[in-house]
Amino acid sequence: MAALARHHRGKLPAKPCDELPQRLHGIFYRLLTVLRLAIVLARSRTDADLPQFKLTWASGEQPRLELDAERLASRPLTAWGLEQEVDQLTRLGVHLSLVSPDQ
Repeated sequence: MAALARHHRGKLPAKPCDELPQRLHGIFYRLLTVLRLAIVLARSRTDADLPQFKLTWASGEQPRLELDAERLASRPLTAWGLEQEVDQLTRLGVHLSLVSPDQ
């Protein structure tokens, strides 16, 4: 939990889970990804402004986040935050795909 809290926002180090046992690295990256996306998507802290989205991440695959492109375009801070997260997560080897539901 401490490692998740320490890296929930901002720039990620190359290996944020070095202090954890190797067996926990995979789940740590998944939990960290979900936590960081929740922070970006719930920026306003109200459920009314929470965009509809779907996150899929099958075993052995990379995560895929489906968001309505028009709604995202109307929220430039959220769009910017997601772009930043894609860059930060890529440093960890997590290649998040952002797609529209119709793709």
